[in-house]
Amino acid sequence: ITICDKMNEAYSETFDKKGHVIMTASNLLNVRNDKVSSSIKISYIGNLGLDRWRPLVQIGRVLKNIVYNKEPLHIDVYSSEKRKEVLKHLTAENGIQFRGFLNSSQVIEKMHESTLLLHVEDLDNKINKEKVKYSISTKIADSLASGTCLFAYGPAGVASIDYLKQNNAACVVTEKDKLEVTLRELINNAGLRQRYVN
Repeated sequence: ITICDKMNEAYSETFDKKGHVIMTASNLLNVRNDKVSSSIKISYIGNLGLDRWRPLVQIGRVLKNIVYNKEPLHIDVYSSEKRKEVLKHLTAENGIQFRGFLNSSQVIEKMHESTLLLHVEDLDNKINKEKVKYSISTKIADSLASGTCLFAYGPAGVASIDYLKQNNAACVVTEKDKLEVTLRELINNAGLRQRYVN
């Protein structure tokens, strides 16, 4: 039993046995927010291991250049991260507000309050890419169920990124040079965000 198609294909070939995929599920209720908001709230909720802070900084720096209703945008990062060598990068200069730990009910609340939820994987480190090649974050199921648009930024060839792209379940960017233009379009087009949610 594997957690995704990519893992199932690799394991079935390696062990010469047919496998079965059982993906992480969610019992989160979809809350559709039809109110027109005058602000954009972009949130990352979760683990910052495997250098996930790097793509967050890349996104944060791009968001600082995007003004929405006369305000530059930023990422609200919710994590239990304590490492000083990571936290020193999660700054306003990098377009990030570090908000700290959330309990499970607060996670759901923040997901529903957000305009965009982020899923990221490090694009630069080949070792990190290998470590997440077959993993699908448990937060992805809840993000998809939340009724909030998911934006994924990471390398092609990683199970979570490939799954979201193949199923058109999130706005996916796999190349740095496409990050700003894609974010600008997504932020300024509520209809596009809703299409990904649907």
